[in-house]
Formats: sequence, C-alpha cells, structure tokens
Amino acid sequence: MGLKYDISDIKKLREQTKLSVLSCKKALVASGNDLNKALSFLKKNTSSLGSQPGNYGEGTIGVYMHYNNRLGVLLQLNCKTDFITKNETFKSLVKKLCIHIASLNPLYKSINSIGLKFLFNLKVSIAKSFIKLKGCDGNGGFIGINKSCRFKLKDWFNKNCLLEQDFVMDGKTKVNSLLSNYSSLLGESINVSRYTVYTVK
Repeated sequence: MGLKYDISDIKKLREQTKLSVLSCKKALVASGNDLNKALSFLKKNTSSLGSQPGNYGEGTIGVYMHYNNRLGVLLQLNCKTDFITKNETFKSLVKKLCIHIASLNPLYKSINSIGLKFLFNLKVSIAKSFIKLKGCDGNGGFIGINKSCRFKLKDWFNKNCLLEQDFVMDGKTKVNSLLSNYSSLLGESINVSRYTVYTVK
C-alpha cells in the first residue's frame, strides 16, 4: 500500500513553488506528508524552484527608524516564493538594506531607473564643466575630456544609484553584488522593488 498524501497540501505546494503536481506529490511522499519538510525537500532537490520566469510574486516590507525618529525608510524587497521571506538570512538582508538606504539616501534604484532627459542633461552638464575647466587643445584634448567625463559620470552613478553604491557596512561590495551573493546563498532571485526615505523637515 502506497504512502498517502493530502491533496490540499499538493495545492499549497503548487501555489508556493509553481512546480508540477508530480513534483509536489513526490516531495510530500518523500517527507512523510509533512508540508514544511516537503518545502525543504523541494528547495534542496529542485533547481528550478524560485527561478521561474515572470514577475517576483512574493516579498516583504522592511521598516527602519533612526534613533532620533527624524529619519525612516520603507523598503520592498521581492523574491519568487514566500518560502524565502520566512528565512532569517533574508530578513537580515532586508534590515541591512534599510540601514544602507537610510545612511546614503540613494536618489535612484539603478542607472536604468534614471529618466532619459535627466541623464542627457547630466552628461551635458559634466561635459561642459570639463570643457570650461580644461579647455580643448585639438583631438587629444577632446579624448582626455571624454575619458574624464566617463569617469565623472561613473562616480555620480556610484554615489546616487543604490545598486551601484558600495555597501555601507563593508565599504567595498556593490549593493548589486550583495544581492547576487544573497540570491546564491538562498537559491532564489532577489530584487529591490522600491524604497522611500522619510525625513522630518
């Protein structure tokens, strides 16, 4: 006689993992019909869990309030499954990112989130400042200015775009790399959806 399993648990597993009925059934059988153990089984044995195409369907809201109650941060960090949102490592990342955002107050999430008009004006402004400062002495001068502008633009991105910033707690790891490291650690893609910094003025 085969090991019995609860149909409702298969449905729950499918909703949380987006995997097939057969995969969920095997996980329940292997875990003795224990839902939590079945989730752990799938996490360890199914490489596709949490890497399904499409939007990030789960996540959590992080809240940080500075000690003087004059600065606060709201952060939405998304992942693929709610299995990850209950993980202490994921919760720790949310807290760390909130503190980072409170400390550096990035204007933009990423370079791609900057409006095209603003980005164009920024490039023009930087170029004009270098031309005025250094002048142009033929083609060599223009090449030098172009290199300086690229460096200055990259520096601006590093200071004002969250994913390009050095993580405030170690000063060397880019936030984008930090997210990649945690994604590898947790076995699931992680994405900063949005954040807001509140200050008393």
